[in-house]
Amino acid sequence: MRVLRENGVGHVRIHPHTPEQNGFVERVIRTIGEPLHEDELDTFTQAERALDEIIDWYNNRRLHSGIDYLTPASVHDGTADRILAERHAKLAAARHRRREENLSIRQRTLSLSMTGDIPSPQLTANQPVSHFG
Repeated sequence: MRVLRENGVGHVRIHPHTPEQNGFVERVIRTIGEPLHEDELDTFTQAERALDEIIDWYNNRRLHSGIDYLTPASVHDGTADRILAERHAKLAAARHRRREENLSIRQRTLSLSMTGDIPSPQLTANQPVSHFG
């Protein structure tokens, strides 16, 4: 407690069985704890290595929805803008490609229907219309 006081950090107790009062810490414990449940750690060194791996994964590989599905490391090192620009360019190219493909399909269908190669459905009065056959 003395160290906390000396550094201006207070200590607040939550009511028993109310983890929502301390959501941030509970989330950190869960994020670190879930991967640790998979390992059987026998020594302090193994635990230290496991924690280092979890922290590396969290900061360098895990995409965080709160920061545009980037890693904290990419935001911190300044590469976030480049990554977002690359994503935007890739998405724009995919949309353009899809638009061109759809236009090509429509043009082929239109040209076939103009030549009469595609039979048009013959409808008669009181006949149910089926889109499946």
